[in-house]
Amino acid sequence: MHEHQQLPGLTALAKQTKTLTKQYPLLGNCWALQGMIKSQQASLASGLGGLRLAKQTKDMLQKALPINPYVFYNVAYAELGWLYHLTPGGPFASGSDKMV
Repeated sequence: MHEHQQLPGLTALAKQTKTLTKQYPLLGNCWALQGMIKSQQASLASGLGGLRLAKQTKDMLQKALPINPYVFYNVAYAELGWLYHLTPGGPFASGSDKMV
């Protein structure tokens, strides 16, 4: 499937998971799922839009980890690692020296 065909579906999923997260803010699964969908959107976006989505991804995944560090069998850690690997360094970096 082409990238431009995936975006409407990802946008719809992002809205649904945002609703779930608002309804159940104490469930790490909701935050992690929302972060994983944002990660996919970020991978399809380009430029600063992609970096903005990557930051949102990081924030959502970092909210999931204190609630449930083993959410989706540690996929939040894997997504964060991949995100840190893919984003550029310098002023645009999404990493942190602090431990989660």
